[in-house]
Amino acid sequence: MSMARTWPTGVFVAGIVVAVGFTARGPLAAQGGSSASRGRVACVDVVKVFNEYQREKDLEEEMKQERDKLELEAARRKQRIDAAKAVLDAMSLDDPTYAKKMRELLELNISTRNWMDITQAAMAREVGVWTTTVYKEILAVVETIAKEREYDLVFYRDEFQVVSMDPAEVREQIRARKLIYASAAADISQAVLDKLNADYRAKPRKKMISIP
Repeated sequence: MSMARTWPTGVFVAGIVVAVGFTARGPLAAQGGSSASRGRVACVDVVKVFNEYQREKDLEEEMKQERDKLELEAARRKQRIDAAKAVLDAMSLDDPTYAKKMRELLELNISTRNWMDITQAAMAREVGVWTTTVYKEILAVVETIAKEREYDLVFYRDEFQVVSMDPAEVREQIRARKLIYASAAADISQAVLDKLNADYRAKPRKKMISIP
């Protein structure tokens, strides 16, 4: 569940704009110079918030525990398959029970493959559900802080990291970025993170991951 700075896992798209309110420390004049449209902007490093949010850390620990249990179950199933195969290999083709043992081995293999497919799908769903849940929590806290501090827009802050020298990919990466520069004063990432962790720790700890 943890996310590297490059976010490879398809959970989020780097360059998403957190559409809650974004404003720089100074006024922004709209076309026509209307004073009513002036605003203040801020930004949030969403990756940093994800990585340092305690709920996300707890989710990662729970997911690791689930993976450990599933690995034990996978090893147990493999042992059964290996034992059945060893019995079959030792049998003569003329043995009247050979066909039955062959069918049992096939059924074990099919059952294990189905179990693995279902389990992997269930784990992927849990990751998707909780990633969405955490992101919505971040959005809610960003909105709260933006309103408290009277920000009108909050932008997604990311780091520009060259991942390819292919000109087309570099141009696409540049086009995907929504924020070019933000002063430290405009970055409310820590305030968002502090509130998220305070709210989360104030509630009783409950198990979050459930894989059937």
